[in-house]
Amino acid sequence: MNYHFKGNLRGFYCGDCYDFLYNAKVKIYAVDSTSNVTALAVAREKETFHQRSDEELKSISKRLIAESVTDEKGNFVIELSDKNYNGGAFDIDFECGTVPIRIKVPPKPRGPFQFHITTLQPQWRQQENGMLAVYDHAIASAFFCRLLSLFDTWVICGKITDCETKKPVVGVNVYAYDVDWLQDDELGFGTTDANGKFTIVYPGDNFRQTLLSPWLNIEWPSGPDYYFKIVEPISNIVLLQEDRSVGHRTDRENRGNCFCVNLCVDGGNIPNGNYFPALFTRVGSYDIVTNFTATGFTNDAENNAFTGTVALNGQLPSGTNSNAMQYRFRIINSDTSYELTPAQVKAALPAFKIGELLKNEGGGSYSHPDLNLNPLTDADVNGWITVPRQNDLTVGGVGIFSPNGGALAALNTAAIAL
Repeated sequence: MNYHFKGNLRGFYCGDCYDFLYNAKVKIYAVDSTSNVTALAVAREKETFHQRSDEELKSISKRLIAESVTDEKGNFVIELSDKNYNGGAFDIDFECGTVPIRIKVPPKPRGPFQFHITTLQPQWRQQENGMLAVYDHAIASAFFCRLLSLFDTWVICGKITDCETKKPVVGVNVYAYDVDWLQDDELGFGTTDANGKFTIVYPGDNFRQTLLSPWLNIEWPSGPDYYFKIVEPISNIVLLQEDRSVGHRTDRENRGNCFCVNLCVDGGNIPNGNYFPALFTRVGSYDIVTNFTATGFTNDAENNAFTGTVALNGQLPSGTNSNAMQYRFRIINSDTSYELTPAQVKAALPAFKIGELLKNEGGGSYSHPDLNLNPLTDADVNGWITVPRQNDLTVGGVGIFSPNGGALAALNTAAIAL
């Protein structure tokens, strides 16, 4: 009998901010015959999660059953057979040879480090091709941040809102600085997403810099003292410039390697509201740059292709953007270089919900009717789709267009005439 153990690993930085473990080696081991399996299987994470010592690794090496590697979304699949597994409980570990998250400037090589999560009794379900069990685990911030510290990796997670409306501010750059005696270090920057959230990941050397760096870095035992600057990237208008003295506040001084912060800006200073251009970034939840192989399959363990109707997602400006914008899709057979005509492309894009209209009904009441778009009739002869421009929040007015989470189109793969 075959067993398919599918799982996902993610780690929390702080608050609701997390990331998936990437390129981590997941290992499962037979349980020590002298252990109380029932007690271990019901124990809480804080009682079981720990870094394996060299002595432990040596003692469990012969009990290794199978292993796999997580993809960029933290997914893994381990295939087992009744030749070496009987469906019972097992120990689950993961090993990190490098820092298990994306970082622009990787830290110096360290490790590998191995961590024990828990003893697990999978809930197996019968499938056509064998037994299936699913395991989804989120590592608590206390453990995940300790893991990152082993790789000298530091993370800032935050959210930017409008101080008055409390709405998220999209597409602004957030710069983080560390107050230093000799010179203030720029640690890195991030750009807010559709929810106003940003993440900055940087190596510890960024806040240990001196005037002689990189030849001489001073490794202070303390952490960075944070202050921030927020810039609208199109106009370069500075929306927030904190004084460096803020870095000496108790909530900003000597912070650990995971830090969460909420900031607000005056939304009236942002030109044209949401400035984002129409930009295609994802097929469903799969990023078109990082989640696909050169042959067009997803690079996760399942090596998926797409059938049926799939969502083509990305970024759209809201109705408050003063710039008229359009977008279109071109579909080309990579083997033959044959390109569909605009009419064929439009025929392959069924009607979809592009967003909503926020409408002022009066008396403090607002409605949110769906705004649907049919490329076959609404796109021009060359396939260009015009981004809705509704921007009237007066009582009885047409309303303001609000994008539907970045839905640019739906693609009927069966209608692609290649």
